[in-house]
Amino acid sequence: MKCYISHYSKNKERLLYLEEKIIPVLSRSNLFTEIIIVEDLDREHTEIKKLNKLYSLSAPKISNIKKHFLAWEMFKKSKDELCFVFEDDVMFEKRLEISSEKKIIDELKNMLAKVTDEHNFITLGSGLHQHGDSDGLTKKTYGRSTDSYIISKKFLEYHDEESFEYDLPIGHYIDKILNENNDYLWWYEPTIFRQGSQNNIYKSSIFTQSEKIMMNINKILKKTILLFNKTSKLN
Repeated sequence: MKCYISHYSKNKERLLYLEEKIIPVLSRSNLFTEIIIVEDLDREHTEIKKLNKLYSLSAPKISNIKKHFLAWEMFKKSKDELCFVFEDDVMFEKRLEISSEKKIIDELKNMLAKVTDEHNFITLGSGLHQHGDSDGLTKKTYGRSTDSYIISKKFLEYHDEESFEYDLPIGHYIDKILNENNDYLWWYEPTIFRQGSQNNIYKSSIFTQSEKIMMNINKILKKTILLFNKTSKLN
């Protein structure tokens, strides 16, 4: 199985972290035959600028989508039955980060041991601070984040880049094609990765300022609702 990393070439800090903290562990795990950094089609690329004029999504989001599509295309040409894709702002979950390398590799092996033919899309990270109902693989009709995931060759049968109109972020597109084919998104717990741009470690390079404001408002609302529910239970 190969590992594909979606990377914006100007995010040098992220690449440095990956090269120091993530890639060496994945390499030494012997679970991946190759680790490929997908850095073509940055937002400044002429193809991205053309698509940005034709469609509603921003150039950074279109570039992000195209990098995922590039990874899928490389996977399609390979002889592998599964591949691992993650974005350049991923980090190991804190519990794993402070543990041993062996613990991280064992967690990856445990996860892969649970994969069967029915698992065509598995999300491994807590990028949007969402978690499954229990440990192992939980069947869902919607995703939580595209920070880190595994796909099968069957998943690629659902994908049609030529008909895609760049009107949905990558995560929503994945939800759409799986739902249309009566397939599911599987959430793995405990999550192995977290997303630096969702944990205030990195600044997001994809979302517009207004989108960032709305995300912060939603976070505050969620915290307020949780606090209200806890207070109500105490009363």
